[in-house]
Amino acid sequence: NGHATEVFSNWAIKYINDNSKLSSPFFMLLSYNAPHYPIQPPNEWYNKVKKREKSISDKRAKNVALVEHLDHEIGRVIETLKTTGEYDNTIIVFTSDNGGHIPSAASNGKLRGSKTEMYEGGIKVPTCLVWKNKIKPNSETYILGITMDLYPTILNLADVEINHVIDGVNIFQRIND
Repeated sequence: NGHATEVFSNWAIKYINDNSKLSSPFFMLLSYNAPHYPIQPPNEWYNKVKKREKSISDKRAKNVALVEHLDHEIGRVIETLKTTGEYDNTIIVFTSDNGGHIPSAASNGKLRGSKTEMYEGGIKVPTCLVWKNKIKPNSETYILGITMDLYPTILNLADVEINHVIDGVNIFQRIND
């Protein structure tokens, strides 16, 4: 029961709590469906956006509320990592699969195009990696990567050797080259 974003977070929190008691590393892939269509935020989040931003359209308010709700739920998961003592030894990757969907009132800033289009607004997505004491906070790079680069990058960060050919390159190696 509940909004899908909250249900996914609850499952993730349970998984972290269950696995933090083990002495071996664990892997979790948490793929929210927000902010994908249909844009259906919880009513209380929609109402909060409409109250705060009086002139916002209903369509845009729904999109903003869905993203803010997602941010809140990700925060709950990160807080669980901190309370279980797992945060300092966890690589957190946040990325998307496409640009914003303009018909759903998303914004891709100055980028041309939208989800389902082959312009930058459809295919260029932000990605961030967080790992306390290993990746400098607020650091940036403008090196382009692709989702398949995450696999060799994370294996490298975790000191796992790759002994076979794979698609993708270690993004950190490209930064240091």
